[in-house]
Amino acid sequence: SFPSIDAAVDRVRKEGVVLDPDQLAAIAVFAADTLSVVDYLRAAAGETGAVDRVTRLIGDPPNVGRVSAHLLRFVDPDGSIRERDIPALKNARDAIARAQQDLQKSAHALANRDDLRRYWSTDVATQRNGRTVLPLKADHRGKVRGIVHEVSSTGATVFIEPDELVARNNAVVEAENHYRNELLRVLRELSAFCREHHADIAHCRDFMVRLDLVVARARYSAATDSVAATESRSVRLVAARHPLLGGAAVPIGVEIAEPTRVLIVTGPNTGGKTVSLKTIGLFALMNQFGLHVPASEGTELPVFSAVYADIGDEQSIEQNLSTFSGHMRNIGRLLHQVDERSLVLLDELGSGTDPEEGGALAMAIIDELLKRRPITVVTTHHGRLKHYGFTHDDAANASVEFDPQSLRPTYRIIPGVPGSSHAIDVAAQMGLLRSVTADARRYLTGEEYDTGTIIRRLTTREQELHGERQQIERVTEDLERERERLHAREGELDRRERALRSARLHDLDEWAAETRSKLENLVRELREGELTREKTQSVKAFIAELSDRIDQERASNRHAPAAETPTLRPTQGRQDGPPHDAIGVGTPVRVRSSGQKGIVQRKGKKGSWVVQVGTLRLPVAEDDLELLAERSGPERPYAATYAVSGGVSSRHAVLELDVRGYRLDDAIRAVDDQIDAALVSGLHEFGIIHGMGEGILQSGIRAHLGDHHHVSAYDYARPEDGGFGKTHVSLRRG
Repeated sequence: SFPSIDAAVDRVRKEGVVLDPDQLAAIAVFAADTLSVVDYLRAAAGETGAVDRVTRLIGDPPNVGRVSAHLLRFVDPDGSIRERDIPALKNARDAIARAQQDLQKSAHALANRDDLRRYWSTDVATQRNGRTVLPLKADHRGKVRGIVHEVSSTGATVFIEPDELVARNNAVVEAENHYRNELLRVLRELSAFCREHHADIAHCRDFMVRLDLVVARARYSAATDSVAATESRSVRLVAARHPLLGGAAVPIGVEIAEPTRVLIVTGPNTGGKTVSLKTIGLFALMNQFGLHVPASEGTELPVFSAVYADIGDEQSIEQNLSTFSGHMRNIGRLLHQVDERSLVLLDELGSGTDPEEGGALAMAIIDELLKRRPITVVTTHHGRLKHYGFTHDDAANASVEFDPQSLRPTYRIIPGVPGSSHAIDVAAQMGLLRSVTADARRYLTGEEYDTGTIIRRLTTREQELHGERQQIERVTEDLERERERLHAREGELDRRERALRSARLHDLDEWAAETRSKLENLVRELREGELTREKTQSVKAFIAELSDRIDQERASNRHAPAAETPTLRPTQGRQDGPPHDAIGVGTPVRVRSSGQKGIVQRKGKKGSWVVQVGTLRLPVAEDDLELLAERSGPERPYAATYAVSGGVSSRHAVLELDVRGYRLDDAIRAVDDQIDAALVSGLHEFGIIHGMGEGILQSGIRAHLGDHHHVSAYDYARPEDGGFGKTHVSLRRG
């Protein structure tokens, strides 16, 4: 099987993206396997000309021999780096081995020194926090100078890094860091090579996808004993089998040739009309997609511009649609779109309503279809449509066969002959009481059918309904007048609200531009200069001010007016506001215009107060406030906060995000939260401290940044600012 290279091919297009060894190996193996397939086709071609036929179907084979050969010089198919063939990596790996050997030798000597031997729990060195340590008995703590990394769960052993091992441990760490840097350099060069050959790699992938599709079509054709349909202006299906019914399918024959444009299929329920209709539709679609169809030689199909179908029960409680309404909606849509190159399939046309009206409507729909000239197949029980097929030259009848001896359908289509519904016979076969079917046959003859009684009853009921309808019309007129009055009032309030909102948003746009410029200057100062306490306090104060203003503006422009103005309430007489000296910070109030309750936070401008309503702070005119009873307990108002530095928060934009110690998936979620918060607060640059360690966080986060559509650039920090342990991120503006 071929490895998946979609993600690698899409990622490597971006400048600066570094693929991991597994992705490079997948590209190399995919390219090599593609070349093997092409070579097989060429070798097997002989007299068959397989390569030429494949080329005509899916294009020229890809030229990726150089890509595969170059990548496999450095990466094995299993994704491991070929260190033995890369001198710089081999030397770096050897340096690690030498440093570790020297470290282990020193640790062994120290553990077996005569004057220290009794202090150790065991003479075997171990690892803690990536450093080689020795297990010191807790009773002898202080007898050996060094760095304590851990204490055992029992407290009996202290894992210490003696001073004699510090330099050698450092040497191992430095050698490992050098190896990682060399490995990153190799991966960066190989990724750049793939970027240069991206067009060839993408063509290789697309070539194999198309080839796989061709092979799948061929296998399906062989498995279902299918044939290629001959392109024609007519529909001719020979021994056609429904592709989803397998061996249970009964072969059908259908032919629609000039001058016929409409085939009307009639016959009993459960006789196979709908299955035949679906078979025609599926064959048309399969042929459109280049598939062979499960039928016999001689099958012909046009290439349709579109296939339209109205099959099944379109009843919908959620959409308040009856079966008839659903069918009419679908047919109404398709009548606007069909042309003479379309295929139209209509199941039970005109059903679900009064038979007389349904039959008339069905004939009118067929009239319109004949004007537009698509090939149409209709199934129906209406007797009128059977006559239609006889009286129109461009329409034809067909029926599904019914065995009069067994009273069962045979599922075969008989052209040129209309069929009977055999509804009573089918009902009897389905287990309906014999007495019921016998009564049905008598009703059908008309011997007990009293039309006069029915008409009289209908006349009386129509008079009753007429009186009820007049009363409903009067009530409806009153309701319409009231609705118009309310609509006019809503419109006036909406116009006033939009005017106020427009003026407020204009002021907000000017303030946002000024704030964004100020924030960018602060960020630039922090990155280019030393992070002092004064600068930190300045940023915190700025962000707190920004948060407060954003809360106020969002509340007043989104929630407060918009949530209340569309709902009209009975108006009351205008009341004067509360006495000026009765309002102060912490006073419980109600906003008269919206009915919302809140707490006064501070004095506003021009005779207004800032009121905390839920999580929002709103400026409200003093005469729009109404005093409430004192609160029964303290209420803590919400205040948005923003952090300047520190860890992860889904609401805070930080200047430096520290994810050291995180698992990779948690770190990536933290980075996404940081980007979202930064975009909201207008912060376009920040840093991510991921450390170096084993490189998992480093490579995983940088790969994620390379795929993020809001990230415009990212790079390692300057050596004095963290180097490879920190990445600076720039977000897209606008």
